[in-house]
Amino acid sequence: MGSHGGPLAPFDLLGPETRLLEEAQLRQMSPVQLAFIGDSVYELHARTLLAWPVTRPHDHRTACVEMVRAETQSRLLRRLVSNSGEEGRWALTPDERRLLKKGRNAAGPGPPRLEDKGAYGEASALETLLGYLYLSDRPRLQTLMDELLVLGADTTEHDEDFTVIDWKAGDADL
Repeated sequence: MGSHGGPLAPFDLLGPETRLLEEAQLRQMSPVQLAFIGDSVYELHARTLLAWPVTRPHDHRTACVEMVRAETQSRLLRRLVSNSGEEGRWALTPDERRLLKKGRNAAGPGPPRLEDKGAYGEASALETLLGYLYLSDRPRLQTLMDELLVLGADTTEHDEDFTVIDWKAGDADL
């Protein structure tokens, strides 16, 4: 939080704080606001990962765009949900599952170019969770980002093996 309990000071966002907002403040934010922040967090993560080894700027940008596409984020979320709670894997908490559902439900229809119409909502759900964790629990955010990196690099399973998320299921079944 800012030095006087008011708005965040510019450098608070880059500091070692593990919590930028209190729970009451986070509850006042809409899923769209959290996704707005989460989108930036994810893109910065992607750009940082792709910064080395040095490549041509065009190649770097192309790889980054592919990594942050709605379809890619949707695939990662499906893998995350599918693997959640397995031995040694990152497990979603009940609150995080509810947040994912809120983020998905708050998403608009997405751009017409998307073949998978559910991808935009699922990407928004993931971004909502990332934004929430960025503001509330940096160590958990880092653990999630590490898990997404592992899931993104896993080429042993085909996406068809992951079931589509049943958003109408109860929170425990998500």
